[in-house]
Parts: sequence; C-alpha cells; structure tokens
Amino acid sequence: MADNADHIDGDDNEDVRAQQNLIKIKLKSSEGGIYECGLTAAKMSDLVKNMVESLGTDAVVTTEPIILGNEAVTDAALKKIIEWVEFHWDDPPVDHDFEDEKDRRNEELSHWDKQFIDVDDQALLFDVIAAANYMDIKGLVEVGAKHICSKIRGKSCQEVREMLKITNDFTAEEEDAIHKENAWIYAKD
Repeated sequence: MADNADHIDGDDNEDVRAQQNLIKIKLKSSEGGIYECGLTAAKMSDLVKNMVESLGTDAVVTTEPIILGNEAVTDAALKKIIEWVEFHWDDPPVDHDFEDEKDRRNEELSHWDKQFIDVDDQALLFDVIAAANYMDIKGLVEVGAKHICSKIRGKSCQEVREMLKITNDFTAEEEDAIHKENAWIYAKD
C-alpha cells in the first residue's frame, strides 16, 4: 500500500476523509485490548494524529497497534471512545472563533451524544473523560464536561459529594470558615 494518505492529511475534502476512514488502524488499551478504528476517526485524537504523522500512515496500518498507555484508557473506555469518534469523524471542524466560543459552550448536546454519555457506570464515565483528555479529543471531553455539569447543576455541595462519591474531609470548623470566606456564593439576590 502506498503512503497516499500522508500527502493529503491537510486536505478537508470530504471524499478524501471518507476514503481515509476506510483505512483501519489498531489502538491498544492500557489493559492490552486491541481495537480497530477508521483512520480519520482515530485522528480526531490529536495524540493519535501526531503519532500517525510522525510514523506515516503505512507504518501505522501495517505494524503493531498504537499503544495508549495511560491507565484511564481501559478496554471499556477505549471501546466507548472509538464508538464516539466513529460517529463524529465527519463532523465539521470546530470553529475556534472567540465570538462563537461562548455560544458553542452553551449549546445543548445532541440527542445521540446525550444517550452516548449517559452511562450508569460512573467509573466508566470518568475513565472515558480522562482517556479522551489524555488522547486530546476535545469534542468528547466537552461532551463529558457538559454532561457532568448538567447532572450537578442546581445541587447542593452535599448532593454533589454524594453523587460523585466525594468524601467530605473538612472539619466543621474548616467548612464554616469556607462558608464565611465565600458568603457571596450563598447570598440570594
């Protein structure tokens, strides 16, 4: 196979991106599981994209899998990440225009993303977000952050602690001091 994909990596042509996504690369989780992913989808991860660009497409396709050694990249997390990038690989690139940034952050998640990220296993949710952060998949990190924000919005500190299984290690005196220092947070307008 000629290294044809390397010289067109910067090309946003939809047909080229679709052809590249037919090329499968292998990704290896921290637990040793090996999973295939389309090249264009995998390159949504800046980490993977940089590895592919460094090694060349032929080397990545024909050699050992790309090892994702971060402990958050479990088998389950990597499967979820591949599912997400395979669904979103043909999304238009995010416009980093500052004017649109606030609108983009306030934008609701799509129905698919809401269903995708709403998992019962909280450990898996955090592994997916941590692994997406390690792999530098900004869109998926944002989906995870928006999901968590929607879950904790309007909840008291105690409710958030219970939901996220956070142990309160403050003494009563420390907690009172924090409340006094941050009284403005608790003030009702």
